[in-house]
Amino acid sequence: MAAAMELRCWGGDWGLPSVHTDSLIILAYAKFCGANVTVSPIDWTWKTITASVPELFCGDSTVQEPAQILNFMRKQRLNADYELTARQGADTMAYIALLEEKLRPALLHTFWVDAENYANLTRPWFASRSPFPLNFLVPCRHANIALSRILLTKGEAPLHRISEMEGKRMTCFKRPQQSHTGVCVLQ
Repeated sequence: MAAAMELRCWGGDWGLPSVHTDSLIILAYAKFCGANVTVSPIDWTWKTITASVPELFCGDSTVQEPAQILNFMRKQRLNADYELTARQGADTMAYIALLEEKLRPALLHTFWVDAENYANLTRPWFASRSPFPLNFLVPCRHANIALSRILLTKGEAPLHRISEMEGKRMTCFKRPQQSHTGVCVLQ
């Protein structure tokens, strides 16, 4: 008999079981595979071990991050893809990659980067569900993470200081080992 599982995630609103996309991923997967998961809405993330959600408890194990939680559930023989053929499994993986590449950046931008939505909807909701000092930090932290994720999915090379590049024995403008304060793009 499998140990009881408890999922800690952000609470819900607007007809959703959770307003947090990573929490929704785990909730949907648990429903698809028929897992018996007790959902504990945690609106104050400082109550979790890593101050982030979703977080799954199963016996003595604690698992964070959606990918790790999904792998843990698969190891517990809770697999929504068990009866799929190899081709159907590949199609599922391709569909997931498409959603991650195209839909997630749009959702993150809509909720966390768009100034009007952030100021009028997202920030007030998360701030109202966090205690005093965290009501200023949690929404800002989520917005910064969302912006970073959007920038990373664009696939552009990050900017580095020239002094960092010189430390790696790279030269810029055919002048080795000179100190510059400019910025260069690594390719």
